[in-house]
Amino acid sequence: MGEGLVVDEGVLQRLAYVLAATGAPHSPEVERPEVLPRVDGVIALDLPLDLAVSRVRERALARSWEFQSTEVMPAMATAVAHIAQVLGDNGVPMLTVDASKEVADERQRVRAFLAELART
Repeated sequence: MGEGLVVDEGVLQRLAYVLAATGAPHSPEVERPEVLPRVDGVIALDLPLDLAVSRVRERALARSWEFQSTEVMPAMATAVAHIAQVLGDNGVPMLTVDASKEVADERQRVRAFLAELART
């Protein structure tokens, strides 16, 4: 199997944070290799914000206080969607995983996506 770089939603969230923190414009920055190397695929999580907020709050009690602040989540979701759009426009294959479906079903889709990427 050849080498490839597949990123997930967490990487896109971190990239969105860095871009927001530095005030850099999104589209040109996403395309610069020192910011995000050319990726072979993206796996994104389709998770409604209200569900994400409830999950964060359920798990955050034992974690750091920073996870209690959910006001930035809509802006983060918009930034991640923009980055994904730019990558998709540049021909990067994408898989969106539906958080409301059974994990086993989505796992099969992820495996098939990765297998397809390995063939190309």
